Amino acid sequence: MDDSFDPIDDKPRPDELSDQTRARAVLDRVLVRMPEDMRVVFVLCEIEQMTAPEIARLLDLPVGTVASRLRRGRELFEARAARWSAVEFAIDRACPGNFSGSNWSYQP
Repeated sequence: MDDSFDPIDDKPRPDELSDQTRARAVLDRVLVRMPEDMRVVFVLCEIEQMTAPEIARLLDLPVGTVASRLRRGRELFEARAARWSAVEFAIDRACPGNFSGSNWSYQP
């Protein structure tokens, strides 16, 4: 039996943790600026994995209203997330290793 075999380390690597931290920071920044009616539907669908009919029942809204808010929320999220990611990339290029995700206050 070969004792040199090491079990696979399934812990995230430091770069993966950094990427996850940045993704979470972008998510938080975008969500906090999203109108509440869109944010609630977006979070219930995209994060809580609820369907449009489930959200409609929960919020006592027509399914069409939920679908509309979800579509607008996704569009807004994609646009703002892309903007934040571009800003973070530019900061990283200008100041490698100095981005912490909480020491600047760019407002889209």
